[in-house]
Amino acid sequence: GVYSFTAGDGIYDVEVTEWDRSQIRILPVQNSDEDVEITFITENFEIDGSVSFDSQTVTFEVDAVADMPILIVEQAFGDIDASVPLADTISVELFDTDGSEEITAITIDGIPAGAQMLIDSGPLTIVGGSVTFGILDLPGLTFVPPATGSDAVYNLTVSATASETNPENGVKQLSATHFGVGLRIELNDNDNPVVAVDD
Repeated sequence: GVYSFTAGDGIYDVEVTEWDRSQIRILPVQNSDEDVEITFITENFEIDGSVSFDSQTVTFEVDAVADMPILIVEQAFGDIDASVPLADTISVELFDTDGSEEITAITIDGIPAGAQMLIDSGPLTIVGGSVTFGILDLPGLTFVPPATGSDAVYNLTVSATASETNPENGVKQLSATHFGVGLRIELNDNDNPVVAVDD
């Protein structure tokens, strides 16, 4: 049969005599990199009727991993050739909130030629239609389209990366990226005056 045991806080004892001990696996607590230590104790019944005990402790080493961040992107709208703020359009949050991870990069791809991406400190450098910036720059992020003088739709993609810090040495060693969420920016002039024509 299949056996399982879920431990809570503290130290627990569980009887595993009927278990296939060659198949025992440990599933650590979510988002925890704490090692798991288990002591196996065997009870031996001797021929003379006495009982003895043997024990062996096994440590399961759990390595930290980065979790993919939560990335939500909504559609953005603006007037023809007008700048479009994107702070309320792109939402990035950590999945693991225990303090060991941080958002280290946000990347936007598919930026058209002639367009700009601005943050509070000025324009970002666009290379090959792609730009990368930090989470602290997101509140001031603005898309400046190329001047066309007509309705336009731009389909971009957004990615976000989170990095895990090794608690033993403080070095960022692992990362996970949420790739390619679509960002649609639609520009049109909805303020054209309505002209009444008399018969």
